[in-house]
Amino acid sequence: MTWTPGIWSHVPCCTFGGWLRPKTMRQSPSCSGQCEAIRNTGQRTVLASALLLSTWMGWRESSSDRDFASRLAHRAVQLDESDPWAHFAQGFLAMTGRRLDEAVRHFHTALDLNPSFASAAAFVGFTHTFDGRSAQAMERLEQALRFSPRDPLKAIFVAGFSQAHYVAGRYQDAVKRAEEALDLRPGLLGAHRMLCVSLAQAQRIDEATTALRTLRQLQPNLSLAWIRQSLPYAPGPMERFVEGMRKAGLAE
Repeated sequence: MTWTPGIWSHVPCCTFGGWLRPKTMRQSPSCSGQCEAIRNTGQRTVLASALLLSTWMGWRESSSDRDFASRLAHRAVQLDESDPWAHFAQGFLAMTGRRLDEAVRHFHTALDLNPSFASAAAFVGFTHTFDGRSAQAMERLEQALRFSPRDPLKAIFVAGFSQAHYVAGRYQDAVKRAEEALDLRPGLLGAHRMLCVSLAQAQRIDEATTALRTLRQLQPNLSLAWIRQSLPYAPGPMERFVEGMRKAGLAE
């Protein structure tokens, strides 16, 4: 298949190299089947990470995106085992596939190769939150911000703190960090979801209902079924998250 440059033209403005533009990612054409046409390892890892992040956030829904990202990530490691971003992409793939221990190993490999890799440290933290390990998550997220206080992905890092507080039952703290993340990036769907569940579990139901209304405008396909299918929580943290969304008024 001939490589179509259209998808690549979107990558610099919607990935880790700058910031993520949800509208851009929703409108980007599918690039499934074009893995071998991308020769550069860096291009493979950036595009793989962008596609995985976009489906995890809820900006894109194509299952072919994940398959394509998987091929990109695996091939990137084959081409250059010393590239920390290649191992980061592998970690992201494992995390979003609910292979949480494997994800942590890949992110740690990325950190071994680049000890100041802020995104890798942050996503070790994120992976711990999905497994309900709040203390370990907080430590890694704090490390990420020390590495890169003005990181382009700082809003995602801050949303990770919200998630870590949530799984520990510190709902008011989770609300504050979700609001901080949204101040940084108002379109960050993960932070909107954290705000909804945290407000609901803090018994601020009216505010949670309002937050859910805003979220549904940004993510019309949101449902409890989507959450169970798309967010990589372990069973216990998943039930707590679903409980919060149900209290906020989200239906199956």
